[in-house]
Amino acid sequence: MSGPTAFLDEEVGYPLAIDGLESVEDKGAFEGHMWSAPSVHRLKQLMSHVVQNCKEAQKKGRAARASMIKSFAPPVVAQQIIAEFWRIEKERAQTQGPAARILRITRRRRRHGDKQLVLYP
Repeated sequence: MSGPTAFLDEEVGYPLAIDGLESVEDKGAFEGHMWSAPSVHRLKQLMSHVVQNCKEAQKKGRAARASMIKSFAPPVVAQQIIAEFWRIEKERAQTQGPAARILRITRRRRRHGDKQLVLYP
């Protein structure tokens, strides 16, 4: 999963169908990539549905907020980043030995008991 599919589904929103893929016109970082062409017809349908079903939309909005807090709140994401640093550090130690350490990660308790990540070159 990537982009909106990582957090958007029928439970928390109104996913928009696409009519196909389009080449990116930009010759910069996205050169050679394809972008989704959203369905304008389906977008109109969804917008009318939301207007006619405000309570449903509010319920989905509350569910979306709860889902975002559960999966993407700063403390949650921080723990994922720390876990990834530890995984990389462990992999480097196994393949290159402790002398090749590039990152040293220390854990230190802060006022709220959060772990603080300290990187040393």
